[in-house]
Amino acid sequence: SQGMKKTDVLIVGGGPAGSACAMMLADAGVSVTLLDKASFPRDKICGDALSPDVLNQLVQVRPALRAHFDLQEKKQRINGMRLVAPSGVHFDLMLHSAAEKLDGFVMSRMEFDRTLNEEVRKTGNIDLHEGVRVKKCTPVEGGMHVETDQGEWNTRMLVGADGAHSVVAKQLAGFEMDRKHYCAALRVYYENVDWADHDADVIELHFLSEVSPGYLWVFPMETTDIAPYTNSLPLLLKSIP
Repeated sequence: SQGMKKTDVLIVGGGPAGSACAMMLADAGVSVTLLDKASFPRDKICGDALSPDVLNQLVQVRPALRAHFDLQEKKQRINGMRLVAPSGVHFDLMLHSAAEKLDGFVMSRMEFDRTLNEEVRKTGNIDLHEGVRVKKCTPVEGGMHVETDQGEWNTRMLVGADGAHSVVAKQLAGFEMDRKHYCAALRVYYENVDWADHDADVIELHFLSEVSPGYLWVFPMETTDIAPYTNSLPLLLKSIP
């Protein structure tokens, strides 16, 4: 809707960072507006792996968020990581030991962000607006003025959680992309992959001479909404052009 609106905190970007920030502020009694240019569920290029530390952070954001995550069926438990050198020599780093049992998971980014988005929607004092593109951020007395393609906001505080190509960072912090220090990511899902000599609950990390200092992740994934596959496998390749 058009017109001027007011909010205590306006957050640009509804991914993990923006959603977590919105929930924690809302739980502290702050009036929050959350904007995202996409409409959820939406995909984003990502490796789809969640370390045990990520799961601990879900609890810190809100115990109910971790409980909501635990109820999701479209995820696969991970027990460790296999690191493979360019020569093919490898060693396994396991999460579970005699002393402790840590859990990691593989979950498609679409599913993970959808889970966070569902929790945001349960929160009364988060005003969520999807499909809204920020055009201009201007400092004003007592806060910030934000112009979008669907209206304007005055906010006491502006949070830029809109990723590597952040509009907020470009306009207010003078951020410019340095192509000398820029990585590109490719993700591909495969089906009917033979895991050979180890169980499918291990992530593989391959260091390849051809893309050094890039690397290749191989993740097991039982299902994904990105493509109608079962027993699919996401691959993430990062390299510097």
